[in-house]
Amino acid sequence: MEPNQGLKDADKAVEIDKTFVKAWVRKGTCHQMMKEYHKALEAFDKGLALDPNSKECMEGKMKTANLI
Repeated sequence: MEPNQGLKDADKAVEIDKTFVKAWVRKGTCHQMMKEYHKALEAFDKGLALDPNSKECMEGKMKTANLI
């Protein structure tokens, strides 16, 4: 796993389609791996704003909150 490259890919996906929840999940996960926890929470929150039932966003947010 290469979080820097993954983050670039997720940023590009979000740039193309801001409603692509999976891109927000990937962005959050990359930030989490880079220990940028506040940025990770922000990305997961944006994904949840688009899909409040996103299991991946909810799990990512809880995992990140436990790391802080």
